[in-house]
Amino acid sequence: MRMLQSLGVISLFAALSSCSPSPESALVGKWLMIDPTQTLDLRADGTFNTCTKTTRSLPKGCFVGEYKVDGSNLVFSSLPARPRTILSVSRDELTLAVGERPAFRYVRASTSKPEATIVGKWLFSDTAQSLEFLKSGTVNVIAGGSSAAGTYKFVDKNRLRLDLGGLGGFGKSQLYGVSSVSKNELTLTDDHGQASMFIRAP
Repeated sequence: MRMLQSLGVISLFAALSSCSPSPESALVGKWLMIDPTQTLDLRADGTFNTCTKTTRSLPKGCFVGEYKVDGSNLVFSSLPARPRTILSVSRDELTLAVGERPAFRYVRASTSKPEATIVGKWLFSDTAQSLEFLKSGTVNVIAGGSSAAGTYKFVDKNRLRLDLGGLGGFGKSQLYGVSSVSKNELTLTDDHGQASMFIRAP
């Protein structure tokens, strides 16, 4: 585990040295973790705000304070935990670890208005799967020759709930993070951190 963390830190600093002047600048922005549901807002002035809505592995509640990067560690002034080790950071993903616990994976929160942008038909790359979101709140899914209809609703700006039936793997309500949505691309992240990218149908 220590070796993996060391390799991750080396990759982190290699990426930072080529695309940004400091670790702080790469980290600045709002990040989303799906399970447990947590938002982490790292501001350019060195302050942060984070809120956790579930209690499976993190304390529930909101915290504000200051943060700093100390070597490979992200140190918060008012969180009830040890410093987070930065395993990796990119334009869209941030992975942190606390001791020997499983790593926490975040995706950068969308800054667009997804409720309006998501409407339309989307195709999953290299497969026959498609999603079609209607203004009425209905969603149609086609995957592997099967189809299902259901409903969708934005829980908040960065989380989408799908309620589908009649299609394998979608028989119950599922929560997805909206990592990004634009005119032509849509990326959804499930509660295991697996991202799926769709392109808008012509």
